[in-house]
Amino acid sequence: MVIYKAAAQNLMGIIYQESKDYDKAKECFAKALQLQPDFVLAQNNMDYLKKQTDPQAKDSETDKNSKKNTKTK
Repeated sequence: MVIYKAAAQNLMGIIYQESKDYDKAKECFAKALQLQPDFVLAQNNMDYLKKQTDPQAKDSETDKNSKKNTKTK
């Protein structure tokens, strides 16, 4: 069960993310997680936002994928 306030904060975070207001999106996802720490959807949204806005996260994800591709060859 998800607390309504946490769900509302998560939804606002998605709206801000779509508007490219990443700072406010991050605040909303953080508030959602503060209200309900086990809110998986909000955590996934926060993780996705970090990957989109943090160049190092993108690089580490690319490295992981290239290592996987190397192992399968």
